[in-house]
Parts: sequence; structure tokens; C-alpha cells
Amino acid sequence: MNRPSGKSQHAGFSLLELMIVMAILIALLGTSVATFQKSARASNVASTGEIVVGNLSLAQQIANTYNRQVEVRFYRLPDDTGAMAYRAFQLFRIEPSGNKAATKPIRFPQGVVLASATDKTSFLTLTQQTADASSPRLPRVGTNYQYVAFQFKPTGETSLDPASKWFLTAILETDPIQSNGLPANFLTIQIDPVSGKPSVFRP
Repeated sequence: MNRPSGKSQHAGFSLLELMIVMAILIALLGTSVATFQKSARASNVASTGEIVVGNLSLAQQIANTYNRQVEVRFYRLPDDTGAMAYRAFQLFRIEPSGNKAATKPIRFPQGVVLASATDKTSFLTLTQQTADASSPRLPRVGTNYQYVAFQFKPTGETSLDPASKWFLTAILETDPIQSNGLPANFLTIQIDPVSGKPSVFRP
């Protein structure tokens, strides 16, 4: 007849084994968080495209409905550190009495700006204007901004030179730049100056 020994039949985990399991769990958690953050940042670039394209279509609709030109302004604003970049835009209806805001200022999703090189954002070849005391005050920055602008006409066409190509490229401000002058994740919107139709391109 077998007698039970004085020791437990089921030994527990040793401290070393628990530490190994914890290290594996922490490594898996860190990888998951990094993957989630990368996915969220990529989503911000895609969302910027949707927001800009949607509002360009809205600008055309407003121009047609009110039989007025609608100006699209891209704002060069400082971030919390004072670094300037194009990170917002706004629509204005051009009336005989002056410009009337058709939307509130629309900021790009967190971390997204327009690429500053003119071969990546040709809108930056337009005349850059500096806000003054008569300019609209923007949340958090007042009149500390510059902007470039173009207009949609009631016919749907734009004020842009039809002989040139017009596009903007949205990037994540802190992503490393590759040999092509862009980060790995970017989105380009090209606008037909005659029809006003936007086209979206992604890598």
C-alpha cells in the first residue's frame, strides 16, 4: 500500500519561472501597444484625407448653392512648442460685404501636417499671406498664423492655374523622412483645377 509522502504532490511555480512568464507577458504587451500606436497614427493620415476631400466637396456645393466663390484657406499654425506647419484649414464664402466663414477652423488629426516641400505640396507655391489685426482669430493661436488660399467658383472650377498640377501631401510630423523625401506613411490629394475634383493617392 502506497503512503502519501510528506511533500505536496503539486509543487508551485518557482520565483524564476514566475519572472520568466512576467517578462514574456510584458514583451507581448509592449509589442501590442506599439502596433496599436502605429495603426492609430496611420489612421490619422487616412482620416485627414477623408476630412479634406469631404470639405472640398462641401466648398463646391456652397459655391453652387449661394452663387458665390468659396475660398479654401490652409493655415500654417504653431504647435505647443511653437513649431510652425500647415495643420488646419477653413472655408469662407466670399460676399460683397466681405468674407464670411462657412466652417469653423478644421485641424488635421493629431500629429498630421502638410509636407512643406513644394514638390510634395504644390499649394505652397501660392502666395503665403500673414494674418493681421483684421484677420479672423483662431482658437489657441489668435492671429499668429499664415495661410495660402484658392477659390471654388459657382461653376465648380477653381481659381488655380489650369496649366499646373495642384496637390497636397499629408504626413505625420515626427515620422522619419526616407530617400524620396517622404515618410513611409503619407497621403496625397490632387485637385483638378478645372473640375475641382479631388483624387486620393496612397503608397
